[in-house]
Amino acid sequence: DKELLITMEMPGVNKDRVDINLDKNVLKVEGKVDLDRFQKLHLNYSEYDIGHYSRSFTLSNRINQKSISAKIEEGVLALTLPKNPQEQPRQVTVH
Repeated sequence: DKELLITMEMPGVNKDRVDINLDKNVLKVEGKVDLDRFQKLHLNYSEYDIGHYSRSFTLSNRINQKSISAKIEEGVLALTLPKNPQEQPRQVTVH
């Protein structure tokens, strides 16, 4: 009720290679893989290609954009988008 959680899998991306920008209600997330780590490898099989990640989200005014936070652990990025207090569900008291 109080926040949205976005989880993004970004294998091979470290904390220092993640860029998150917010401009005009658009939240853009980019993760860059250090390709130098893979130069000497010879793949026999791969579930996915090695590469960079990019996603954009248009945020509504229901999100408190000043309080967005992010954390990455073992290639999984977690974005927390708190809702504005006035947008959270509440009980109305009858007098």
